[in-house]
Amino acid sequence: MATQIQCTSAELPNLMPLLATLTDFTLNVIPAAITTAAQAAQAVVQPAVPTPVAQVVAPTPVAPVASVAPVEDSATMSTAEVMELFDYATPQAVADLMQRAEIPAVQRGRNNYYERAKVLALKKLYSETFSLSEASELVGYKNPSGLLLHIGQRRITPTMVAGHMRFRVKDLEQFEKLRGPVRRRW
Repeated sequence: MATQIQCTSAELPNLMPLLATLTDFTLNVIPAAITTAAQAAQAVVQPAVPTPVAQVVAPTPVAPVASVAPVEDSATMSTAEVMELFDYATPQAVADLMQRAEIPAVQRGRNNYYERAKVLALKKLYSETFSLSEASELVGYKNPSGLLLHIGQRRITPTMVAGHMRFRVKDLEQFEKLRGPVRRRW
């Protein structure tokens, strides 16, 4: 009596040493791509006549586990990423900044996401300009009130970035040329 063996093409190399010991058998090979769990359960050595011969059980294929973690869109930045980029302490500060910069928030679940290109352009503007206190120090004033006087008299014009007064380097250089050296009183 012939033994009937059914296996997949992926399992066949593992069964070859066992098949070498058998003399009378029929082999059915199923392509590995169409194997289902029910077919894999049937891939057992089935003798035609029940005899005390050990049965070879083929290993059941494990289905690949699909990743279910949400993949974030690379065209957006989360509130946490924006907080890290701008060194902000709270999500509300980020929301206020994005509102002043007119960058709309896309809400997914409980998280807000912002368009990456616009956020990076805003960060570039921030890094290219100086705040009022930084600009005052660069031009030689001890506090911002000296520079505010010149803003009021239209000697220097600030650039508005997200609702804040910022100063470009070229504007500060032009102001330095017009103003001349700082006279210090000792």
